[in-house]
Amino acid sequence: MTSVMSGTDVAFKKMIESSGMEENEFIFMILENLTGSAPEPDIWTPM
Repeated sequence: MTSVMSGTDVAFKKMIESSGMEENEFIFMILENLTGSAPEPDIWTPM
């Protein structure tokens, strides 16, 4: 499982790099595309 996640992490980082966005900006964009609404500022608040 760890080796799969390592490969996924590398691919994800390459996608972020090629987008020209900061990591958080990219993650927010993905979340907005998936959910149809922008994430709220409390997204980083632990549950």
